[in-house]
Amino acid sequence: MSKYKIIGSSKKVTESDIQRVEKALNIKFPKSLKDFYLMHNGGKMSGEGNIFLDTKKGKTYDVRQFLPILYKKKTGDSLLEDSYQLFVVEKKLIPPNFIPFAENCSGFQYCIDSKTEEVFFSNFEHMERPKGPMELVTKSITYFINGMVTEDEVEKFDISRRN
Repeated sequence: MSKYKIIGSSKKVTESDIQRVEKALNIKFPKSLKDFYLMHNGGKMSGEGNIFLDTKKGKTYDVRQFLPILYKKKTGDSLLEDSYQLFVVEKKLIPPNFIPFAENCSGFQYCIDSKTEEVFFSNFEHMERPKGPMELVTKSITYFINGMVTEDEVEKFDISRRN
């Protein structure tokens, strides 16, 4: 379990709310994503500068916010439904089996693969890759949340060293 808490969540959602979003988008949330939304409807990690740290790959991934569903916390927030509609349906930048659930400071999406439950980063700066922009980050949303650190903590790790 992460030492940080998710704060600033939007209005709590129910199982029927999630089913309504699934039906509207014609997708099925994997269990881990559904569980996440039943506990937290979006928000961000407590602490300054939320970063997923992958010491094995020597990479960091900044996380601005977890996307809420149905209810925005404040004007200007993105909803999961809006991100799915824009990036998957309209622009076709993200394959349909990927569900955006968070975004970085540049507005790039973190997605969960609805089949494997792995977390991917939609690295739109690398669209030319043979496999497209989807970059594997970690094996589950639980690992993603538990791997979060603050900007100050990143400096404590030598991420150039691979384990």
